[in-house]
Amino acid sequence: MLAQEVIVILAKEMLDKLKEVFDNCKEKDKKELDECEAQELVHSIAEDEYFERQLDTVVRESLDGVKETLESLLIRVKTTFKEPVIQWHSFLGFFSKRGRLRDTEKINLQLK
Repeated sequence: MLAQEVIVILAKEMLDKLKEVFDNCKEKDKKELDECEAQELVHSIAEDEYFERQLDTVVRESLDGVKETLESLLIRVKTTFKEPVIQWHSFLGFFSKRGRLRDTEKINLQLK
């Protein structure tokens, strides 16, 4: 069951675009590690032209079968992630069935 909790299923186009926005934030913050300011990332995604059209898209289904849109996921990141910076794999963890990775877990990414 634990293996199922870390699965992330995203369209390749959306994953690529998320990574592009993440990398732009990372460069803006002059971060060398694969991290950027969490709040800036959320705002950058929400204000991106591509993602403005995707805010109502279901991007996650929980273990209980509850569906979550991109907009509600971004709100959840903004309200629950308390660290100033977020790493790429931690951000992707919000798309997993559990909704967040534990410290020792790695993402199981599946493209659709």
